[in-house]
Amino acid sequence: MSYNIIDAAKDFIKGEMEYAGGEVELKRLEICQPCDANTAGICTACGCIIPTKVKLAKSECPMGLW
Repeated sequence: MSYNIIDAAKDFIKGEMEYAGGEVELKRLEICQPCDANTAGICTACGCIIPTKVKLAKSECPMGLW
C-alpha cells in the first residue's frame, strides 16, 4: 500500500513528518507538470494535490514516474 494522506496526517501528528528537500521536490514537479494525470495541480491518478505531494519524502507517484 502506498503512502497516502492518512499516513501523512499520522506522521504529522506524531511529529515524524519527513520532507523531500529542494532538489527532490523540484525534480518531482518537473516530472508531474507535463503528465497527463496533472489537472490544474491535482493528480487524477491518486487525487493528491501535486505541489503538496512532491514535498513529502515518503510519497510516491502512483504511476511509478518518481
